[in-house]
Amino acid sequence: MRKGCLSIRCCGLGSLVLIAVVVLVGFFVGTWLDEKISGRSNFYFLSYEGSSKPLEVKVKRKWLRAREMSSEQLRTAADQIYKSDEARAWRVEVQRTAIGRKQKLARKLIDPEVHIFEFDPAEFEFGVFADRDSGGTFQPLTADQALRGSEKGFAINASYFDPHGQPLGLIIDDGRQISREYKAWSGFFFVKNGQPYFGPRSLYEEVPGAASEVIQGYPSVMKNHEVFNYLNKEPDRFFNGSEVTFRALGGVKDDGTVVFIVSGQAGVMTMTEITQLAKLWGVKHATLLDGGKSLQYRFKLGWTTIEFHAFNNSLEIGRYWNGRLSPERPPVFLKVVP
Repeated sequence: MRKGCLSIRCCGLGSLVLIAVVVLVGFFVGTWLDEKISGRSNFYFLSYEGSSKPLEVKVKRKWLRAREMSSEQLRTAADQIYKSDEARAWRVEVQRTAIGRKQKLARKLIDPEVHIFEFDPAEFEFGVFADRDSGGTFQPLTADQALRGSEKGFAINASYFDPHGQPLGLIIDDGRQISREYKAWSGFFFVKNGQPYFGPRSLYEEVPGAASEVIQGYPSVMKNHEVFNYLNKEPDRFFNGSEVTFRALGGVKDDGTVVFIVSGQAGVMTMTEITQLAKLWGVKHATLLDGGKSLQYRFKLGWTTIEFHAFNNSLEIGRYWNGRLSPERPPVFLKVVP
């Protein structure tokens, strides 16, 4: 009996050790995958991509609909995570009402967030970052690569691109055009006379001088604090204002301060919702930048690093799932450096 008991205890102990090892390995693998392909964030996105529930923002432990908030309430909701005389960064916690088990599970796994960045244009340089080979072909990049060589700054993918990884729309780098304009697109990031701007084509044409830096975006969403009504138009190949996905917006305030409002982990929004946040934040002119699973950015100033990639941007696993796991590496970034 004693030998049997001892054997049972040993077997029981061995099983517990095996379970512990499996759990530990599973934890590390899950953490690694979450870091590499933003697993929890994408599970949330896939769970909510068809949601018709409005975006809500957490304000002092209460959830308020973004479209019903005041500017003061958004400021209260924003948790400042970096501050200097030249730049600032905030985190805003958001959510959508969960319907069904899948959405409820996704909500338990992650706290969705939106990041807001501000830069003083007098203290930073704004420009295009791209890498082309000797034949002029654009090479795939990550936000980390775009900031490599700079001890501090901010980089975000900005231009749309075709299935071959080549940019769509006008790109001007240091005064030299390296990609053709797409006439149907209304949004622009540009620098004229050393001053950065974001906004519609009309603003690009109104500001005097030659542009030294340009990245064409789509669509422009605001001019002179007025939101364009075409955000509610029917979807087309490049446009779907009601789609819940990862978003990025660049804008300027009345005093010229540059603002980026971007999805963080699971912070999926519609075009109307991200534009509403920009309006509440005091943005004067704005355009959307490339978002969706291509979205990635890196902010590094002082001891603070904030980075996000909506999907896989490093693992070479494109042969799986009919290529849907291929890494997202856009060809053009907007780079902000002191």
